[in-house]
Amino acid sequence: AVSPDGVREPFQGTVGAEALEAFISARAPPKPTTQPTQEKEANEEKHVVPVCAAEDFDQKVLEVEELYLVAFVDAGEQCQAEMKNVSSVIGGLHDMVKSCQLVVDDKSSKLAAFWGAADVSDKKTCVQLALFPFGSDKADADAEIYEGEMQTKPLQAFVTESMPNFVERINSDNLNQFLNVQMHMPKILLFSKKDDIPGTFKALAVNFRTPLLYGFVSNEEAPELGQQFQVKKFPSIIMTMMQNNEAGDPSFAISPYSGPLTYQALAQFVSTIASEFELKRHPEDDKVGRSSAPLPVQEVTSGLDLETACVARGGLCLLAFLDSQASQAPAHLELLQTLATTRASQPLSIIWIDAPRQVDFAAAFEVNMVDVPTVVVFSPRKLRYSLLRGSFKVEEVDALIQGLFSGKTSTFLLQEMPKLIDGGVDPVDASMEEVVEDEFDLSDIMGEEMEVAAKSKEDIIKEAEEQMNAEKQRKNEEEAAVKAAAAAAESKKKKKKSKKKSKKSASEEL
Repeated sequence: AVSPDGVREPFQGTVGAEALEAFISARAPPKPTTQPTQEKEANEEKHVVPVCAAEDFDQKVLEVEELYLVAFVDAGEQCQAEMKNVSSVIGGLHDMVKSCQLVVDDKSSKLAAFWGAADVSDKKTCVQLALFPFGSDKADADAEIYEGEMQTKPLQAFVTESMPNFVERINSDNLNQFLNVQMHMPKILLFSKKDDIPGTFKALAVNFRTPLLYGFVSNEEAPELGQQFQVKKFPSIIMTMMQNNEAGDPSFAISPYSGPLTYQALAQFVSTIASEFELKRHPEDDKVGRSSAPLPVQEVTSGLDLETACVARGGLCLLAFLDSQASQAPAHLELLQTLATTRASQPLSIIWIDAPRQVDFAAAFEVNMVDVPTVVVFSPRKLRYSLLRGSFKVEEVDALIQGLFSGKTSTFLLQEMPKLIDGGVDPVDASMEEVVEDEFDLSDIMGEEMEVAAKSKEDIIKEAEEQMNAEKQRKNEEEAAVKAAAAAAESKKKKKKSKKKSKKSASEEL
């Protein structure tokens, strides 16, 4: 644990849910004696957004993985005063997102304009906030300019909406899979009466994504899980992790979180768990992306399968379009299983579809049968997808996934959610299709060939001479016609000239 004055006190006991909870609770800061609202406002007023310079902007902002909120502020004295108000608003986020302020002067005005803060560089406004997306290479992405009110609540909604979702939606169908992935890794579960994942919890999962896993249970969707985990009130948070019981057998331990449900308190809670787990992590967890029970890649054959295995889990879905009858089908499934285990800690569901049995569903994602095997990474919530343009290889598919998580890969919008045909349809067997062709009489063909072959050499020469003579006669007739036309034109010209001469003589006589 880290005290307010920066002193680090290591956890000495056996890593377990109850022991960690007691350790954290004993070292939690005392409850405030002043009014919470007054203390909150005082802390926000003291908040100072750190400065980032144009010369190290790439290294500090563009090359880090986390989201980054940048305040582009005019260098004028009046605008610097306005920045103090903006700093207090950003302070209300309590480090949900990294932030810095860049003073826009003659040297940095082009940089501000490039990233969308043209109103500041053009002296039209004092401050503009730009949110840079999640991913370690933001240079090819677009920053999103905040256009809402300069207040903490709408700004927080703007930031959390742009965060990737590292929280998995949990129900009775996928609970065991969630618990068995990286079994010795602590898992944080939020139980809520609401259906949407709160932005605060999303931020927690993004900022403390290693080595913890996060799940969300909606009581409307899965009320039986609240009863199973003995949840008494909503919202509630529990921590669960694998540990050995008295007999030395592994079992899941459950510990409820009893602190305030604020980002600051929760951040201290999960950061302590994460840091102590890293010091005492189980040897099995050194196998990155491995678990004692690898998550199987599921085939979906109906709309219900798709809802359970993809839509209800939240995050992104990798839809693999395969041909179950292809000789390479086992190798294709093995490739998907490799991706499933290496990406187990990310909000990504991997499923596969027998493309020849779901032709219309595949076509909705621009997948034709000649493209199989291929994959589509799909966001059910946003109805946006991106299609694999390369070959069906681990590195190619992995690059597509990484590009989408980092915001570098472009996506396409679906007008509506495509529907699977329950059970699929029988694929068309090309070998069984009746090929209709024109019929030929072999005797006719052979008769023509025999007739040609029967012609003698003399006949062939005679035919050639006749053709040459006919061509020569045609040319002679054309030349004669040309000469006749020329003679007629010359005769007409002479008559016209003689007529003019006669008129001239008559005129002289008068």
